[in-house]
Amino acid sequence: MVKEAKKQCYGQWNFSAGHVDEFEKITEGAIREAYEETGCKVKLTGVLPIASVDGEDGETRIMVRFTANIIEENIRFNTDYVLQ
Repeated sequence: MVKEAKKQCYGQWNFSAGHVDEFEKITEGAIREAYEETGCKVKLTGVLPIASVDGEDGETRIMVRFTANIIEENIRFNTDYVLQ
C-alpha cells in the first residue's frame, strides 16, 4: 500500500493503482504499477475480491487488486503521487 500525495486523497493509505495500457495484460499492468509507485519488483500471488466503483465523473471503474510477494526491493517513488 502507498500513502497518497494527490490533493483529493492526501495522506490516505491506498493500494498502488493505475490504468492498464492498451494491449497490456492486466497482470503486467499490476506489476508495472507496483514498480512505478514503489520501486519494488513483485510476483503476483493472488486476486482480492473484484469491485466496481462509480466515479464522480460518471464513469464506472472495475478494480482488480492483487496480492504479491516482493522479489526485489528498491524503495523509490514519485512524490507527486506517493508520500514518504
